[in-house]
Amino acid sequence: MKKHKRTGFTLVEVLMATALMSIVMVALCAAVTGTMDSCRVNQNFVESSNKTKMSLALVERTVRNAATVVLTSSTRLDYVDEFGNVGAFVYNAPTHSLTMIQGSPAVTSTLVRDINSVQFRADSEPDPETKVVRIVRLTIDIAADSEVAPQMFSASVSPRRARSYQ
Repeated sequence: MKKHKRTGFTLVEVLMATALMSIVMVALCAAVTGTMDSCRVNQNFVESSNKTKMSLALVERTVRNAATVVLTSSTRLDYVDEFGNVGAFVYNAPTHSLTMIQGSPAVTSTLVRDINSVQFRADSEPDPETKVVRIVRLTIDIAADSEVAPQMFSASVSPRRARSYQ
């Protein structure tokens, strides 16, 4: 009788290989999930930054071209544009958003959400002819927290028109 040499794997070897492959797959899935979460956080950070920068640019352009700018409070800026349309930029603290109010009847647009604060500050001087206080430079600061890091955006603009009041 000839002895046959057995080839193949034993049951214990197959079970060990399966267990080892399962451990590697779990580790790989955890790494992929972590990378996807990181990508999502970074994408949200970039989108939030871009929206805030665009909102800041809109406020800056509006102030620069406005016929009249009135700083109502540190969180509200009223203006009359070059066509005589009335508008305002308002930080709404309960909703953490910057809104733009335009026209009559008023149309409200939310420019950016999830911001911590908006502050309007004015450097002013009295107009020698009219004795009315005129805004020389307006500074807009926007603070936002994100999952990545706190962000601070700032712009400074001088109104081109002569009638800007505080």
